[in-house]
Amino acid sequence: RLAASATQIDRVFGDYQTDHSVYYGGGLVNAYTAVQMATGNCTDPALCPAPSDDCGSQCGTKTICDVCRTHADCATDHVCQALPSLGRLVCVPAKGGSPCPFGTTEHNGYRLPAADTCGLCVGGEECNGRDDNCDGVVDEGACDTGAWCFADGLGCESGLACAAYRCIQSCDQDTDCEEGYSCELLKDQYGNYGQVKGCIASSSGGCSDGCGVLASSVDDETLQAFVDCMKDGEADCSMAMACMQLLPVTF
Repeated sequence: RLAASATQIDRVFGDYQTDHSVYYGGGLVNAYTAVQMATGNCTDPALCPAPSDDCGSQCGTKTICDVCRTHADCATDHVCQALPSLGRLVCVPAKGGSPCPFGTTEHNGYRLPAADTCGLCVGGEECNGRDDNCDGVVDEGACDTGAWCFADGLGCESGLACAAYRCIQSCDQDTDCEEGYSCELLKDQYGNYGQVKGCIASSSGGCSDGCGVLASSVDDETLQAFVDCMKDGEADCSMAMACMQLLPVTF
């Protein structure tokens, strides 16, 4: 009864397979409805909503862009979905068999509206990961560092990539990144690796600094052997750890 009466969380992005999410399971437990079903007072969760979820005559009347609180608020084939790029919970429809109309994009079988589709455009742009002025560019000129990005939004400005919720420098290889950074595959908001790479702070610089301190206390012969092993500072972090065996260090 718990699974049958649970409220699905993040239906669009939660990776649901046969009403089960790899992140949320069956969803948020609805204790009131589960008890009603277990005692035989109802067999359909929609017919015995908890008092806090009862939308009365407004149930099933809201459509795309309408602000909602639960799935029951939305019309048939719609779900109540949090869209960070809009900053609110709105009803979104299933895509169906036809192409998405202008102003919407398809994500995992649902049509997600853009800010201008929902009439949410404002005059100025803020550093919030949203296209506030609806010009097709997110946060232009509004962020000094650490711009936000969302899975349902337009992403980051040119030259940047979305790492979970933040924009960072995009790259193809380590040489594209500043010193102390390496080019790595980025994770999405759920911690899964995608195909996009970004510049991530590397620990190799710290390894080299630590080795330098240790090397300053040894004789010239030992120091030269260590320098040769480190290949004039070009050794990666794992090689640096191996070279430290030449120094008077106990691990």
